[in-house]
Amino acid sequence: ASTTHLPHAINLTWKANPEPDVVEYEVQVSDQAGGGFKKLLGVMPLPDSKAMAARESLLDNAVARFYRIKAIDRDRLESDWSDVTAGRARLLPPAPVRLATSPVLGGMKLAWDPVLDPPIREYAIWKNSMFAATLVGRTDKPEFVFLDKDLAKTINISVSAVDQEDLESAKSQPANVTLEKQKSDQ
Repeated sequence: ASTTHLPHAINLTWKANPEPDVVEYEVQVSDQAGGGFKKLLGVMPLPDSKAMAARESLLDNAVARFYRIKAIDRDRLESDWSDVTAGRARLLPPAPVRLATSPVLGGMKLAWDPVLDPPIREYAIWKNSMFAATLVGRTDKPEFVFLDKDLAKTINISVSAVDQEDLESAKSQPANVTLEKQKSDQ
């Protein structure tokens, strides 16, 4: 079995062979289900162990990998390969959607639909310019208030979602935030 929920890693688990003379399990990995396997690591069984485990770490987000395993005994006799199992490092959270502004006392509120899955720890608010995005602030709610003094001119804003594992979504589609007075003058 392999996991699909860990950030930057995939865990593998399997039952140990019943033969007492197994000295190693060879774990192979591929980017494709049908071939291109190469040795990832060798796992030595612990005495009387009924379950085995391995981990591939430092993976990019959402990368899919395929694994197969064989047992090798002390005489270097090898079992057939196991069935191939697919795993994946955790996906990034989705970007927030439906950014909208509304006037509040002393400023403008930017709100968006909350990201519900995976659970989000915070949202990062980004001010976009022609060449870069600058972090404006963070909030644990799906809204952020810009004070009138910060809105001397229209600013272009995007929002990203950060989950409990510190994985950050792509930035949302941008929204312009401006003083309500400026809107009525246009």
